[in-house]
Amino acid sequence: MVRRVLIATLSSSQQNLELPRIVDAATGSLVGLLVVAVLLPLHPMRVMRRAASPVFDALAAYLRETEAAIRRREPDRAVRAMDGLRAMGPDVERLREALSGAEEVVTVAPVRWHWRQHYERYAHGIEHLTRAIADSQDLARRSATMVEYGEKVPDHLPDAVGALADAVRQLQREVRADKAHDGTRRHALRAADQAGRAVRAGLQNFAASVATQVRVIASDLMRATGCSVDEANQQTRQVARRGERE
Repeated sequence: MVRRVLIATLSSSQQNLELPRIVDAATGSLVGLLVVAVLLPLHPMRVMRRAASPVFDALAAYLRETEAAIRRREPDRAVRAMDGLRAMGPDVERLREALSGAEEVVTVAPVRWHWRQHYERYAHGIEHLTRAIADSQDLARRSATMVEYGEKVPDHLPDAVGALADAVRQLQREVRADKAHDGTRRHALRAADQAGRAVRAGLQNFAASVATQVRVIASDLMRATGCSVDEANQQTRQVARRGERE
C-alpha cells in the first residue's frame, strides 16, 4: 500500500501548487502507514491462505485430470488439463499480490511481527508451487502426446501423477494448519517411486519423458516444503532409482 503511493507533482498553469501537493501526498502516505501498522493491520496468514486456496485447488484438480487422461487413454482430456493450467495466471497473480501485501504488514505492523517467519516459509513454498504449475503444464502436454501415439502405459505412470495430486492437497492442508510437511514429502516421494517403477516396466519415448517430468514436479513439491535444491533432487532421484531396481 505505502510503496504504491506515487508522489508526483505535475506541471500546472497555476503556480505554487507543488508544495501543497507534496504535503497532501505525504499526509496520505502517513495515514496509510498508520492504518496498516497500528489501527487495522491485516492478518498476513489469513490473506495468503485465502489467495492460495484457488491455486491449490486448481493445481490438484488438473493433475487429477492428467492422471485420468493417462489411465483412460484420452489425449483431449490431457490437453484440457494443460489449457486449464495455463489459464491459472490470474489466480497466481492475485496470490503474488497477497504475498506482497502480507510482506508489508509483517514489516511495518508491530502486532504482526511475530508472523515474519511464517510469512517467509509460506512465500518460499509458494515460489516452488508456482514452478510446479508450469512443470505440470509440460506434464499434461507430454501425456497428451504419449496417449495420442498409443505408447505403452503401465499403471505405475498414472499412479505417479495421482501421487502428485495427493502431495498438493496434503501441502494445502499442512499449510492451512501450520504443520510439518512430512505427509507432503511422502506423497511426493511416492510419485517418484511410481515413476521409477514405470521406467522399470519399460517405456517408450514420450512415456519416458512423462516419468521424468513427474520427478521434476516431485522435486518442486519437496522444495516447497523447505528442502534445499540439492536435498530435494537427491531424495527424488534416489527413490526413483530404487523404484527402477525393485
